[in-house]
Amino acid sequence: MKMGRITVGMLLAGLISSSIPVLSVDGGQSGASASAYQRASDEAVFTRIGDWLATFGKSGFEKESILVQRRTARVAKHAEHGLRETGKGLEKGLDRVTGR
Repeated sequence: MKMGRITVGMLLAGLISSSIPVLSVDGGQSGASASAYQRASDEAVFTRIGDWLATFGKSGFEKESILVQRRTARVAKHAEHGLRETGKGLEKGLDRVTGR
């Protein structure tokens, strides 16, 4: 009985300690970190696979137009994310200055 309690206690301690890095994400937000977005590029494997699937069986002009649309959407999303992060940084700085 005592050995079972010790085992259960060790398992719970292990589970709790393994979840601490997940819970300590900056601001509690989920998703990729800011450094991951900075290092992301159009040559990422998931981007290339998605582009390949989107253009599979398409001919020259149609294929190029699809790729241009997808690249434009990715750039717009990346810029939007950058603006959102800049806004959050400005809000934090303003909060520090005003004492909120």
